[in-house]
Amino acid sequence: MTAAVEKPRMPKLFSLYGPTKLALTDSNSYITAGDTVVDPDAWLEQVKQCRYLPEDHMRILCRLVRDRLATMANVVSLQSPITICGDIHGQFFDLLKLLEASGEPPHVQLLFLGDYVDRGKFSLETITLLFCLFVRYPSHVTLLRGNHETRRVSHTYGFYQEVERKYGGLAVWRDCCEAFDLMPFAALIDDRVLAIHGGLSPEVRTVDMMHELRRDMEVPNGGALCDLLWSDPDESIDGWGLSTRGAGFLFGKTPVDNFVEENSIDLICRSHQLVMEGFMECFDKKLCTVWSAPNYTNRVENKACVLRIDGSRSPEPVFFEAHPLKEEQFGIHVLDMLATVLSIGEFCMLLAATMQALVSIVNPKIKNTVATLFFVLPVSIIVPFFIAKVHNDEAIKREAIDH
Repeated sequence: MTAAVEKPRMPKLFSLYGPTKLALTDSNSYITAGDTVVDPDAWLEQVKQCRYLPEDHMRILCRLVRDRLATMANVVSLQSPITICGDIHGQFFDLLKLLEASGEPPHVQLLFLGDYVDRGKFSLETITLLFCLFVRYPSHVTLLRGNHETRRVSHTYGFYQEVERKYGGLAVWRDCCEAFDLMPFAALIDDRVLAIHGGLSPEVRTVDMMHELRRDMEVPNGGALCDLLWSDPDESIDGWGLSTRGAGFLFGKTPVDNFVEENSIDLICRSHQLVMEGFMECFDKKLCTVWSAPNYTNRVENKACVLRIDGSRSPEPVFFEAHPLKEEQFGIHVLDMLATVLSIGEFCMLLAATMQALVSIVNPKIKNTVATLFFVLPVSIIVPFFIAKVHNDEAIKREAIDH
């Protein structure tokens, strides 16, 4: 008779209080947070199932993230081999595909360039997973700040509303924003590759000047920090130009050549800007854009990639497909809207028939007029709404590409 094979113990999401509170002997990956002991492996196990953490756990996670971020420089010094990841924007299931393509820590080192939240349906789960990886594997995961990691932008484009809906309050959103304030905004790989979310600033000529900037605050509407998170390259100009985003600048070949030469680097790697092929090089391959959100907002049929940096060879883009569950990552689509309209239409017909029956008892002569009114009036409201919604989807698509 063969002995039963003992199953490996799965991490358990312990309570922070009472008799089920985690003891140090219960976990191989425990972390102490003040008087509380937590288990990042248990957090990861839960979050990878697209289940956000209980609020008290999430707030402790944010505190652990802030404690580590506070010790980091504005420009983080990293060594290859490393994989650079671009915008994710709440596309949680595509983040899982990204991790399949890149490999997961501790087997690889990952650098994320920002814009983790907004647009997608699962910004909370996305930032929670990244925070868990950041805490669990501190020497293998680096998180930079993007222009969406701010109060003003995340309040406008979805993260604020999502947190309020899922937790019933805003404490977690505030905790996340305090962590965003402390995120470094650049990384220097092998002293040869500068990684940053947006681009260059006319106020910042050297990496040393980046080190001197203050970052522990909400990103202002102008100035060097704003430029580094918002600016875009433009091959149609040679110097500096105004950005249609309303923040940052457009910059051409001369600013890139000057920055690369003055800082003795080979490449500026950035994200921030949707590129349909997932990867784009410009200015004689001195600058590249990495985009990691496939089928962005489920309205743009773009590709996505991560960029592998190895000092022994040229940077290598690794492309990956959107997750099969991509439809789950966004809100109402045209078919959903059509189903809603049909449902409301059926309701209007039922309402009209009911009112017709009631009126026929009181005044049979006007029953057909009443029925028509109770059907036509709701439909006259619904159809323009439907048309406006379709036009709004196109506007959102254009806005998504711009921002």
